Amino acid sequence: ALAAAAPATAVSAEDIAAQLEEGARISCLGKPWTRAAIGTAAADASTSYMPQIPAWLEGKWTVAATLKGVNLPLGRKFVTGNSPGVRMASILLLPNVGNQPEGYTQTFTKASGRKGADVLTSNCATLVETYWPGSNITAAGVNSAGSVELTFKGPPPYDQDQRTRLQPIYTASATRDDGSVFTEQVFRQENVDAAFTSIFKVVSQYSIDVDDTNKAKPQRVIQRQRVAAFADLNDQDYIEAGGQAVALYDMKYLLERA
Repeated sequence: ALAAAAPATAVSAEDIAAQLEEGARISCLGKPWTRAAIGTAAADASTSYMPQIPAWLEGKWTVAATLKGVNLPLGRKFVTGNSPGVRMASILLLPNVGNQPEGYTQTFTKASGRKGADVLTSNCATLVETYWPGSNITAAGVNSAGSVELTFKGPPPYDQDQRTRLQPIYTASATRDDGSVFTEQVFRQENVDAAFTSIFKVVSQYSIDVDDTNKAKPQRVIQRQRVAAFADLNDQDYIEAGGQAVALYDMKYLLERA
């Protein structure tokens, strides 16, 4: 069944914003969604495919990406070939860490259910083909379990079909007094043919550009994003890492209304 719309967990803008600060420790230990990340429980029925956002952020945007930094909070010990972000497309929302493309589009919607799932599917397909030059999406959709499912081929010598299933297992959003919107989502991504699972958290801040005078329907928005990658929650490294993120990927995006 498809996941439902609104998140049940109340969270403040300050709680989410703190995770974007330098030195922040992001953990998946003992969270309400930990069992779903491990795969021993289903995602909460209130989990949505897209975070709840204000009307001014809805629509299609042209994006220019900038990498702001990569941080390994626990050192290199816990980073392996199966850590999210190391292999191409092991994080569908950041398929090639280090690439900084411009001119691609992403859509933001308040829609829930199947429509929200379709938007997430389309966004992920665009990201894979944009961030991994020469790759090609051969199939994209939402499967019977409610997961976004993509099949893609990379450029030679990676030109065999690779299947990936992405399931949001936690979603929350909040607005600060200054109007900035903060969102956080946790995803479980099954890299089927590569035979490993990626668990990662995406934290974002959206702010209307200071020079944009149309606050009701802005033309320029600045997005700060941190993707926190975790060790496999069924692996000993997860225990030794104390549930802390083993890699943090920081991005900045300029969004211009398409």
